[in-house]
Amino acid sequence: VSVDCDAVKALVADTHPQPIPYIPGVDANYSFDYAGVGTIVVVPARTQIDTTNLIFVSATYTYNGENQFIVISWSDMPSYVSVAYSYTDALGNAVAEHKNVGSYKVTASFTVSNTDYYMEPESYTVDMVIGAKDVTVTFDSTGLSKIYDGNTNITLDSQPTVAGLLGEDSITYDLTAKFEDANVGVGKKITLNSTVATPVGATDLNNYNIILVGAD
Repeated sequence: VSVDCDAVKALVADTHPQPIPYIPGVDANYSFDYAGVGTIVVVPARTQIDTTNLIFVSATYTYNGENQFIVISWSDMPSYVSVAYSYTDALGNAVAEHKNVGSYKVTASFTVSNTDYYMEPESYTVDMVIGAKDVTVTFDSTGLSKIYDGNTNITLDSQPTVAGLLGEDSITYDLTAKFEDANVGVGKKITLNSTVATPVGATDLNNYNIILVGAD
């Protein structure tokens, strides 16, 4: 709606252009701003959407082999508001897969389809952290013995048990054991050492925290 400035000349000084709070005969719900010399543009006022009940918070997860998500909770979200989510990694790169151990940014961007309303702000960003899953490698050292040979090395005949791997993930390991000293005796402390590798992918091992356990 355009209004001839001459009709409201008495309301505003020509040398002090400013928004006009009220023009007789025009709905008071409108606000007024100058668009050019001699013209006032009447713009319908918009209502800011109440986001008091909108909840969007950071979260920490443990690796479970699947994409992790953070979504909003908004009990009175208007039907004319929609939300879309995007994920970026620690380097700021957009990612479609967000399941591996690491730090991510999650952004919720809102779109308002009703032009009578607006949101401020239009997007929110939170942190998402995925931590490693514990995997226990247990070797039962009960009953291990050897004939004195002057060294501490132990020949391991049994394989350890592995607990905590997901799906078809698997690990390989080079496990060694030693007595605390080479002397004859009983009840000796045994030290286990293991080098763990994975044949299923470069990132899989990084998603696990390997815990080596020896049962004396």
